[in-house]
Amino acid sequence: MEVGESGINNLPNPELIELAKALEEKFQHTDRVFVFNLPDHLKDLFKDTFGTYVEKSTFKAWVQEVFPHEDSGEKIFPAIAEAGIAKEGRKSFPQPEGKRGKEAGTRGKKGKEFYELAIRAITKVATLKKSYDALAVVALYLHPKLTHDELLNKTLEINDILGEKYSASSIRKAVSNVVNNRSLVRKIEGRSTTWFELHDDLMMDISKVLNELILEAKAKEELAAEEAENIEGMAAKFFRFFTTYGVDTGKAFYVEKLREVLAERGGRSLAVDYVHVNAFIPDVAAKLLERPDDVIQAAEMAIREVLKEPPFDYSEEDLPEVHVRFFNLPQSVAPRRIGSDHLNRFIQVEGVVSRITEVKPFVHKAVYVCRACGNEMVRLQNPYSVYMKRPEKCEACGSRDLYLDDEKSTFIDYQTIRVQDAPEVLRGGQMPRFLDVVLLDDLVDSVQPGDRVIITGVLRRVEEKTEKRPVVRKVLIANHVQPVNRDLDEIELTREDEQRIREEAGKPYFKERLVRSIAPNIYGMDRIKEGIALSLVGGIGERPDGTKMRDAIHVLLVGDPGKGKSAVLEFLRKVAPRSILASAEGVTKAGFTAAAVRDELTGEWVLEAGVMVLADKGFALLDEFEKMKESDRNAIHRAMEQGTVEIHKAGINATLNARATVIAAANPVHGRWNFNEDIADQLKLPPTIISRFDLIFPVIDEPDPKEDKKLAESMLGLGREESSPAAEPYDEEFLKKFIAYARRNVHPRLSREAAVLLGEYYVELRRRAKREGGFFKIPITARQLEALIRLTTAHARLHLRETATVEDARAAIDLLEYSLRQLLPPDQREELDVNVIMVGKHTRELVIEEEVINAIRALDDGEGAPETGIISLLKEKGITEEKVRAVIEDLKERGEITAIRRVDDIEFYRWTPR
Repeated sequence: MEVGESGINNLPNPELIELAKALEEKFQHTDRVFVFNLPDHLKDLFKDTFGTYVEKSTFKAWVQEVFPHEDSGEKIFPAIAEAGIAKEGRKSFPQPEGKRGKEAGTRGKKGKEFYELAIRAITKVATLKKSYDALAVVALYLHPKLTHDELLNKTLEINDILGEKYSASSIRKAVSNVVNNRSLVRKIEGRSTTWFELHDDLMMDISKVLNELILEAKAKEELAAEEAENIEGMAAKFFRFFTTYGVDTGKAFYVEKLREVLAERGGRSLAVDYVHVNAFIPDVAAKLLERPDDVIQAAEMAIREVLKEPPFDYSEEDLPEVHVRFFNLPQSVAPRRIGSDHLNRFIQVEGVVSRITEVKPFVHKAVYVCRACGNEMVRLQNPYSVYMKRPEKCEACGSRDLYLDDEKSTFIDYQTIRVQDAPEVLRGGQMPRFLDVVLLDDLVDSVQPGDRVIITGVLRRVEEKTEKRPVVRKVLIANHVQPVNRDLDEIELTREDEQRIREEAGKPYFKERLVRSIAPNIYGMDRIKEGIALSLVGGIGERPDGTKMRDAIHVLLVGDPGKGKSAVLEFLRKVAPRSILASAEGVTKAGFTAAAVRDELTGEWVLEAGVMVLADKGFALLDEFEKMKESDRNAIHRAMEQGTVEIHKAGINATLNARATVIAAANPVHGRWNFNEDIADQLKLPPTIISRFDLIFPVIDEPDPKEDKKLAESMLGLGREESSPAAEPYDEEFLKKFIAYARRNVHPRLSREAAVLLGEYYVELRRRAKREGGFFKIPITARQLEALIRLTTAHARLHLRETATVEDARAAIDLLEYSLRQLLPPDQREELDVNVIMVGKHTRELVIEEEVINAIRALDDGEGAPETGIISLLKEKGITEEKVRAVIEDLKERGEITAIRRVDDIEFYRWTPR
């Protein structure tokens, strides 16, 4: 017979009945109840009846006295199921059997979970000498007034239930420490016996904190049970989704995809389209964004069940591990937009890979073994933690001598990458932001620096060993990685946009107006802007015979300061698709190409992409080009010609795509352009790099009264307004859309007539080659012929023509000739000299070098050729002393001649053959 049905409920005093019921509930978790543990409306009655607290034995006697009923005392305490925590259908706070007896009754054993909560409560409110002292305090809290031997036995029992967490000697020390600590216990002397009990205020503090911990534990357990039920429910929904989605078309879509994954060598991932999930089970799709761990776990549980069914029929022991990877979320976020609201949520990030690390093993499941007793302890590790989770000591014997068992632990591949904002999302000179991403298992090595990617995953806070600051680092744990090749698709074009572009391209003044629209605030430079316009739309990377070549038209602006070179690049950054503007002095360690650098946090070597790699299939706008690093000089000419960058350093061997169009600006080393010096000497760049540019335009500040007046009137707004439709430049938005439309939709091929014209032009110029000294003054080479093909097709693309005509070929020839002639002194522009680009020197300069070397060889009698003799000999051939001395210095710097002695301020030289 239960009290409350025929016992307490039938008694006349309802207040006493309510008090008894409240105390009965409290005594299920403790042996002593304080007044503050009760609701406010019962506190006064409790004080009148018991005072500030009551022990369980006193309460039991009071019940038998106030409520006379057979077995009422026993029914008030129905073998009290002492506090426990609900698990797997068991009642709260289970009672595992101890190793030192099977005591039952009103003080039956507490469950392990309860004792752990009690220890936590005690360590919060009491100052202990040793951590194991808490066990003795728990014994006194639950069993007031214990003798020394009783306390020792009770403490040993608690230690047994906790899995013998401490040794017997430690328990004896705990009892000794507690009974001798007067701040914790008071001693009660009897005639022949001494008892110990905790101070009342300490009992009250422990009770208060313990009750809070119990409520918290119950809430967590209820939540865990609810979540477990939810996960099982979601798993059932996923099972139906995997086995029935697409059945109406004849086959279960994801069953077939799963079959393909298992047939693929090394396949371990099933890619699941979020759109499909949202259409079939929208409630689960919504939970994926908020509770990604639970949903992914449910999906993988469902996959295991699918694998047990036909057509797979795997047994439990042979089940392969298959990851479920979700992609195609409705919205992507750039790294710069990721904030605290995204923490612990499932998100989709889009950007450019700028850095990758090497692949390393990650301890997914760490198994620690105790050397003393052989006990094994498992700790699951987090990929977003910077430290290993490991037990402080053995859970069986307390030994601290533990080691990681590699054989029993589980390892998976681990790699981190860095994703930064794509160039086109940056506006107004914004700095790109980045996000570190962790790739696990079969996701490693799925991308390279420079790749554009869409990554789904869970944003986590990096777990540090010690949290010293309230600001934390974030990292994305990738679930799915998808390299993308969108090219120009990010620029959206409506039908109205396309119609306007076609209409404008058909107008007679279109080219003139388009050229004026490039950096319209910079006056003049029309031929230079025309070359830039052709570079923006690009040529076709294929010869008429089908041979592949690069399609990028590289342009170099070089010359005097203050002529707007940097301003042109800044404008192009706004309109050129996928463009990156960088200065040689402001680039990262990766420079213009790529580099192996040490990570700032880990100190490991990582592969970091430079500007050319990040601008792959876009535009690299490079300012102060002449100041590039030595490492870039060795690599950039390969990037410009072949569209790749190779890295071989610190064990990293990689080939990265760098198919960017280069539009660069450079300043002469002496500040201003000097026609009397070679271009290679003025830029301090090797000819191998200079010759990669299709068009090189010197930007010269030459006084010209007529042009100076036009410039001043333009800048001051004093000129007459032109009425021509070509005078009004297009806006930046139209330029962006036109470039995207032309590059995306127009792919012209050379007409036979255009090809014949280019061939005849090439042959005719080669026929005009003249021999000067030991050199040919060559007007054109095959490299310039390739440039003409690119320029011709680009000119056709500029007019949206699918066939490059003779008109396009003539325009290309005219522009290339203009570029080559501008590199020559004004008095030498009648005849083209491609050696200026190919070897960095005019043919005449090469001839003079040859004459100097021949003079040194002729005058060297074994003790060197005197400088005065060299000058005298060459003066007879019309070469000035100043020019001879300049050539000698250049040859000395290049190591082709050596000064071997000096006599009376006269240098003697010897030729040093290479």
